[in-house]
Amino acid sequence: MEQLSLLSENYQKQNEQLEQNISEKDNERTSLSERLNEVELELRKIRDEHALKLVKDEEDLQSLVKERNALIEQQTLHSEEQ
Repeated sequence: MEQLSLLSENYQKQNEQLEQNISEKDNERTSLSERLNEVELELRKIRDEHALKLVKDEEDLQSLVKERNALIEQQTLHSEEQ
């Protein structure tokens, strides 16, 4: 009977340890999931900022090309007048 009691205690201790491990793993999983969400949000923000910068850079480039073309045209007209 005493052996049965010892076995029961050992089983109970193992069970408590397993439950504690499960709880710790659940907490770790929750923390990792939260961190993943934060990183995904940060990446989306960076991607959106990058996309806006690309649009602005493209607009600036088009503006510079127009300005260059206008200067070339003026220079060509000036050269033809001389």
